[in-house]
Amino acid sequence: MYVPKKLKSAPAAFCAVLALSLTVVFGLWLSAEQRALAAAEQRFDRSASEAVFAIEQRLLTYKQALQSLVALADTPEAIDQTIWSGYVERRALADDLPGFRGIGLSLEVTPDALPRLIQQQQARGMEGLRVWPIYPRERYVPLVYVAPKTESNLAFLGYDMYSEPTRRRAMDYARETGRIGMTSAILTRDDEGQYHPTIFLFLPLSATDADATEIRGFVSGSFRVEGLMKDVFRQPGLRLNRLEIFDAETPQRLRRVYDSQHDNPDIDQHTPAFNTDMSVSFGGQDWLLRFSSLPAFEQRIEPNLPKWFLIAGILFSISLASFIALLANSRGRARVLMRMNLSLQRESHRRQQLTAELRQFFSISPDILCTLAPDGTFRQVNPAAEHILRKDTEMLEGTYFIESLHPDDREACQGRLQKLLDRSLPQITLEARSLTANNEVCWIEWSFVAVDWETVFYGYGRDITDRKIIEHELHHNAFHDKLTGVNNRSVFIDRLDQLIKRSRRRRVDYAIMVMDIDNFKTINDSYGHLVGDALLQEFAKRIERQLRPEDTLSRFGGDEFMLLIEDTCNEEDLRGLARRILAALQEPFVIKSVQLVLGSSIGIALGGAHYTNTDDIIRHADLALYRAKDRGKGCYVIFDEKMQCEQVNRSAIEQALRETLQRQGMGAAYQPIIEVAPNRIVGCEVLARWHHDDLGEVEPAQFISVAESSGLIVQLGRQMLTRACRTLANLRASNLVSNDFYMSVNLSPKEFFLVDLVDYIRITLAQFGLSGRHLAIEITEGVLIERDDEAAAVFNELQAMGVRIYVDDFGTGYSSLSYLRRLPIDGIKLDRSFINQTDTIDKNQKIVRAILELARVLKLESVVEGVETDQQRAFVFGLGFGYAQGFGIHRPLNNTDLVTLLRREQSPSEDTE
Repeated sequence: MYVPKKLKSAPAAFCAVLALSLTVVFGLWLSAEQRALAAAEQRFDRSASEAVFAIEQRLLTYKQALQSLVALADTPEAIDQTIWSGYVERRALADDLPGFRGIGLSLEVTPDALPRLIQQQQARGMEGLRVWPIYPRERYVPLVYVAPKTESNLAFLGYDMYSEPTRRRAMDYARETGRIGMTSAILTRDDEGQYHPTIFLFLPLSATDADATEIRGFVSGSFRVEGLMKDVFRQPGLRLNRLEIFDAETPQRLRRVYDSQHDNPDIDQHTPAFNTDMSVSFGGQDWLLRFSSLPAFEQRIEPNLPKWFLIAGILFSISLASFIALLANSRGRARVLMRMNLSLQRESHRRQQLTAELRQFFSISPDILCTLAPDGTFRQVNPAAEHILRKDTEMLEGTYFIESLHPDDREACQGRLQKLLDRSLPQITLEARSLTANNEVCWIEWSFVAVDWETVFYGYGRDITDRKIIEHELHHNAFHDKLTGVNNRSVFIDRLDQLIKRSRRRRVDYAIMVMDIDNFKTINDSYGHLVGDALLQEFAKRIERQLRPEDTLSRFGGDEFMLLIEDTCNEEDLRGLARRILAALQEPFVIKSVQLVLGSSIGIALGGAHYTNTDDIIRHADLALYRAKDRGKGCYVIFDEKMQCEQVNRSAIEQALRETLQRQGMGAAYQPIIEVAPNRIVGCEVLARWHHDDLGEVEPAQFISVAESSGLIVQLGRQMLTRACRTLANLRASNLVSNDFYMSVNLSPKEFFLVDLVDYIRITLAQFGLSGRHLAIEITEGVLIERDDEAAAVFNELQAMGVRIYVDDFGTGYSSLSYLRRLPIDGIKLDRSFINQTDTIDKNQKIVRAILELARVLKLESVVEGVETDQQRAFVFGLGFGYAQGFGIHRPLNNTDLVTLLRREQSPSEDTE
């Protein structure tokens, strides 16, 4: 520190340094106090902004509630007071909208049309309706429907809304702008005779004729101001402040309509430390919101920090002055001053270097760096602005910052920017859109700070366009299916869950539909995933075109779609919707030059208070869908209790089947397979048979489907495989069959793709002393179509063991048959449907001959199933099929009858392995 020459003595140095230090300390103390007050004021402003935002959001919620009623009001001739009241009550607006008083429908008519309107309403049950007050004017807008049906609401039926100036101004605003209009606060009386400030919102209904400037009426809603403010002051920080709302009817006239401290008569005696006025504009009505701090808020201002700062500064000043006094008397004062001088020089040099570095950073920074003048204009802008905004820096300098923002964002940012320029806030951060020189939109995050010793404001702008795009996509993807754009599963489940909860409190009509594309897997595999994806998109669009705005369409996955229908009236409406959807889906789809004709099935479940969770109603809709598919696809089925009983029966069958399999109680039958030319038995197909003590004989068609859906098919299939190998081993041991005699076993897709299938077959054959040629596996075409690559790997391993592979029910699938040449298959088993009418239908005969010729060309064994009659047997034998089976040849036999048949018809073979 520099000590002047005239300070020749220690006391003089002491006094001078002490005075200078105390001056600095007191200045810093005052600054600290100001900062504490500024921080408190910033908290106060933030709480006020939060309250304004909450009020604006509440008003928007009211607007959305009115918009939900526009669709119903668009058809006034199709509704009456009962329908209007029922709809409003089902929407539960009184629960969801604080301050809700009523929703009404007013129709606009000319004086000439007024008698006809009264006559129409009286014909709809409003026998005592009269329009009041009546005096000559251009138009009348009487209230014809209102809900809920409270005494105070019903008293206003027939009231001409247009006769009252306050309501008329709001309605004229709505008419001229086409947007919602809001009144200033009007005192209304409730059923207990109490008066409350109430606002009225009017949403115009467009005319049905070609003149779009005319309207037919208004959907109106009334909301009490104190209800509107409910929960706004829920946060502790907001409760510490006072809010007064004034209707700004004219700039000179303010009328208070709300006071958060109305129950505190002494509050007007308090002089607030902070206060601010803010405005809210909605529906053509302006509100002045006056916020002022309460004693509870002001007591939280931190007073101790500046005080301790002052004490510490005084003590430091005394110590520093004492040190200087000692230094003044020392002999080395000159050396100390010289060192201080050198230190100051170094500091000056360092500051110069820092200034140069800052200039360089300012010029090469990839983000916008700028300064604003006190009037909000750009004073300096770095070159990064040219890259981000596509505007020359010279064009920006001298222009207002607010003008660089998108017009739709200026109003939201103006208030906070003004607080910075007024130094009410030390710093602000804004996220706003800007228009580039070529009118492209980019998002920029701006940060500005006010520095006490500078007249300018320093700013920083970072391009966050990519982040905003990602945020938008993430928000959209969180609630929508990425491929089709419809709602995703989580949105559907959430909305359905809310409806179920609401229906348990009061009656709510709703239903769900589940639908999918018949044979979508085949289409996807045949034409590729691009065609499949485009098909799903068009499929969703066709469904959406049949729906109302309040219905929820969701893609659950794959080709399955769910539809939630709210406010359903009856089953007939649902049937009509289902028929319209099916008709729309039956029209040909043209996808990437491919024309596709699709089928779809729909399962419907009606909601109600008896449902407690989403799983039950979705499961019932799925059951209805399965029933629709059983009926031949392309139709719809509504779930009923009969299906529930069938489901219970399926559950009983499943439980009994599980117990039977656990105790190895499943029976088996053996249907012989003959070689046609020598007419000799070469093998048997093993068929599952089940006799239950309580259920009796259970048909395979019943328990096989249950086993498939429950996963028991794997256990059932392996027991049949083991039974087949044991039976064949016993027949071989009794020398009743030849060395090439085999057992044929059916495998379901769930069994076929188990990783241990090949090992299990190998171990089972070895257990009974058999080789691979003693076993044949029958699989359906579906296995080959859905997962052909995996199937080929399993086929190769089985054929390496000598196991034969047959395609069962050949000809009933939808494949291109290319798998016959690609996959290692030994033979095909022609489905029984092709020979059921060969004696009468020539087309079937031609198809059978073509399939037989195909098998010969590909060198595949051919087995025909379902030979029932002598004519069929003669036809099959005449064509030259290699092998055959059916009731007309041999019926399925139990083990004893099979042994008897083999002893009678086949001599024991002398061959040995």
